[in-house]
Amino acid sequence: MAEDTKAPAPPRSRNTIVVGCKLPNGLQTRLYTSGTDAMNQRVPIPASNWVKLNGANTSNVVGGYGLTEVDSDYWEKWYEQNKDAPYVKNHLIFAEHSRERGMAHALDSQSITTGLEPIDPNKPRVRGVSPVPEKELKAARAMQGEGF
Repeated sequence: MAEDTKAPAPPRSRNTIVVGCKLPNGLQTRLYTSGTDAMNQRVPIPASNWVKLNGANTSNVVGGYGLTEVDSDYWEKWYEQNKDAPYVKNHLIFAEHSRERGMAHALDSQSITTGLEPIDPNKPRVRGVSPVPEKELKAARAMQGEGF
């Protein structure tokens, strides 16, 4: 996209923080400013490049949270713009000043659920979801190796 090439780099400081994100695939974050379009409507205008937060499906997870080192100036601005987002309010994303504190926070928060956890087919807790009947599984096992 052309707009991505025009967006400035995220603010850089000498300080970084550690952000924990429990969303399965992480989150692409970006800063925005406010502008107006041709109809004089307020519209968001990208004010930085994207910053990817690692999520629960990353290779290094603590307490269900992916950890990412992020510039502290960028984080402060991003947090101010997004502090009312459900994933921030529900503690699915947090920031700490060191990796150790981030890991401790993640471990303390590991019982928090996102609502995006996989369904246990043996114990479904969702209406209308049930395990495949054993009779069907047995028929499928009998077909194994027949090729498709």
